[in-house]
Amino acid sequence: DDDEFYTFDIIGCEVFDDSGRLGTVASVFKTGSNDVFQVTGDAEILIPALKSVIKKIDVQNKKILVDSKALETI
Repeated sequence: DDDEFYTFDIIGCEVFDDSGRLGTVASVFKTGSNDVFQVTGDAEILIPALKSVIKKIDVQNKKILVDSKALETI
């Protein structure tokens, strides 16, 4: 399934939104309903692993693209 990834695939991925790089996934929290990516960069950001927020995960190139507008509504 293209929507399922191992935690070790996600940790270390660089996270981007439309405006640029947000940081790197430092850890993944299992919350029960969905995972949460802890992203460290200029600031720490917690990003829920939801289809409405995560646009694309490219584990081969270690990049994740998120929807900044969806992040603002959380």
